[in-house]
Amino acid sequence: MLCYKDVLLTRYGQTTTVTVSPYVPAIPTNADYSECLSDPNSNAEVELLGPNMLEIVARNGLAVEAGVDDISPGHLFSAPASGLPQHVYDLKLAGAVPLYLALFKSGVVGYVENSSDGQTYVSTPEGDEYITTVWSVDCDGIATAGISGGLKFQFFLNVNGEVVTDAALHAGLGKKRQAGGVTAFPNNNGINTIPRTPAPLPPGQKCPAGQGAFPKNPPVNPTANGCGAKGSISWYVIPNLDFEEACNAHDICFGTCEGTTFNGCNSDFLGRMQNACNRNTEAGSLKRRACMNAASSYHYMVSTERFGAKAFASAMREHCDCKCTTFGTTQCGDKCVNLQTDPTNCGSCGNACSVVEGARCVNGQCTKDIEQCVANLRCEAGYLWLKQGNGSYRCAGGGHTMSAQEASNKCLA
Repeated sequence: MLCYKDVLLTRYGQTTTVTVSPYVPAIPTNADYSECLSDPNSNAEVELLGPNMLEIVARNGLAVEAGVDDISPGHLFSAPASGLPQHVYDLKLAGAVPLYLALFKSGVVGYVENSSDGQTYVSTPEGDEYITTVWSVDCDGIATAGISGGLKFQFFLNVNGEVVTDAALHAGLGKKRQAGGVTAFPNNNGINTIPRTPAPLPPGQKCPAGQGAFPKNPPVNPTANGCGAKGSISWYVIPNLDFEEACNAHDICFGTCEGTTFNGCNSDFLGRMQNACNRNTEAGSLKRRACMNAASSYHYMVSTERFGAKAFASAMREHCDCKCTTFGTTQCGDKCVNLQTDPTNCGSCGNACSVVEGARCVNGQCTKDIEQCVANLRCEAGYLWLKQGNGSYRCAGGGHTMSAQEASNKCLA
């Protein structure tokens, strides 16, 4: 068992009122986490970001905000062996030997070698108790922690940059608590998680295959609204950083019909944010590290189906029309077809030739295939017509015959 030092939770005389409701795990509406920013069932490594956009790392057994020289190994969500409670996970450091992120009754947040495998506290030789199976994550990638139906943990950074919980909440609910000298985690005291691997790219195309995007007539010029309203997820991911120009350019790119792509707009967005970080922060500084983390986080968000591809498609519908670009094709629904040869749109959209009768589309008119037509005809007693060497047909059930011309006249009538 690792050893942990005491963490001072002095509030410097400042008082606030804290109200706590019973904790309910953050489960997305689509419980399979499809289209969500983080999927705890994917075994993908994530970064945990603190209120200053710096990674949460392990140092001397404690969870701390990263310094200049710290290397983040990333974290993994892990379902407890018991599988209970559902949608509640452990968080562990990525590596050959797992270390679980634990919340102690003393208020310490640190790393231990063994999971609590459920929501029962585990005692330590030092006289403290910890629990690890407390984490859930919503579709926006915000991880929260709590005892199902009981306490929700509140997270802070103390003056030493250590992650702590407000241990005083264990004593009761709704009472006045000292809360000075620490920095609260934003977003309802959740921890922002960002996958370390690139987002799987959604289709991101403006129009169906064979069509190009052209400005509406009359044109609807694209507009920009910056990086999002205060209180939105984007505000949490990019607080107090000079990304306004990058955000505006990204909005304009999404609404530009010709010469832009989903991936191209997002790559340009990342480059502009990184340039802002390089302009406004000192190389090797914590501010530079935090700024680059924020840029990567926001780029990941806009590259996903949930936050990016849907916005891209919406901007296209607002500003652009899809038109066929191949000569000789006409737009029918979301497809570009040749009205002279397409059997489902023969001569006009929706005019389908009868496949059962072997019809084809020739020069914009449905023309039946004679042999296919005869194959669907019946002579006496329901027998088939059999083709003869001279091109005529004989009834399989008797002596009746039909010349090739008679067959053609019957089929084309």
